[in-house]
Amino acid sequence: MFDMGLIGRQPFMPLRALLDAGLVVAGSSDAPVVDFDPLRGIRCAVERKTAKGRPLNDGQQVTVGEALEMYTVHAARSGGLEEEVGTLAPGKRADMVVLSKDPTQWPPSDLAQVNVVRTICGGVDVYP
Repeated sequence: MFDMGLIGRQPFMPLRALLDAGLVVAGSSDAPVVDFDPLRGIRCAVERKTAKGRPLNDGQQVTVGEALEMYTVHAARSGGLEEEVGTLAPGKRADMVVLSKDPTQWPPSDLAQVNVVRTICGGVDVYP
């Protein structure tokens, strides 16, 4: 059982505890407080550092794969759109990004070197 009391004592989102409890955790931004960059959100979820770059050491970090799922599969599921988006499959919208490197193959400290090189929405190139 997930200890809801943990949230009251936790200064940052307890991602690991939420995922371990079996909850669907959707990745998103806190815009307009921060930018919309999902890669930045993924890095933050994996690295768990303060704004000044110090490690939180709170045990709440997630893997790159889990963070990617938070911004794709889990985001679609939480919005009730998992039949339309969230994964690449026949019958779903062809929305995807092409990254400069496979983020699952790099240490968290190097994730800032991963960039979007192409974005496709509904099967149409929209970036660059």
